[in-house]
Amino acid sequence: MKTAVISGVSSGIGLEVARRLLAEKYMVIGCSRNRPPIDDIVFFKCDIRNTDEVESFARFVKEKVSHIDVLLNNAGMTYVKKFEDFIPEEIDEIIETNTIGIMKKTLLLLPLLKEGSIIINLGSVAAVMHFPEWSVYNASKFALRGWSKALRKELSERGIRVTLINPGAVWTPFWEKIGFERAYNMLSAEDVAQVIMDVIHLPPHVDVEELLITHVRRAH
Repeated sequence: MKTAVISGVSSGIGLEVARRLLAEKYMVIGCSRNRPPIDDIVFFKCDIRNTDEVESFARFVKEKVSHIDVLLNNAGMTYVKKFEDFIPEEIDEIIETNTIGIMKKTLLLLPLLKEGSIIINLGSVAAVMHFPEWSVYNASKFALRGWSKALRKELSERGIRVTLINPGAVWTPFWEKIGFERAYNMLSAEDVAQVIMDVIHLPPHVDVEELLITHVRRAH
């Protein structure tokens, strides 16, 4: 049986990818702060900002499986405001969620990835473009992009692919939490999940380094 590990599995893109992988008979192990609404996901409650919890999740995964075919790093959050209005703890929260926690989780699970495995990192259009009042989020996603590109080169020698997916605005609970309303020209979680599945389905020798995905109306 093929195995997928997904962070941010409780809603949005992570949940939609989990649904599709379960339909293809994958074993899906997921972590997030909230339980997903699908019982077939092997769930572990984890705050990716907490190193102890990330280490516990990695041990949990290693007890369940001997290999990982798909590692989807999907956790993310932000605050939208001018940089001068931040407090240090908010900066920590964004960087630890969007970058550092993902790196730690990947590091701990890397021994379970073998030739033919794929790591998919959910970046953002904010990894390649900058936006006022999103400066810390920009920083976290620019860092994730740089790490993804370097990691891809390191792991290619082992036949492990690393793909960075940079969506534009995608309507998920992420936007509701920061007080935005849905616009007609936003992508859906289903849109991005379809692209992720297309990448997963590629032959293992086909390496997609990075994809930028937007609505045809270019909602960012």
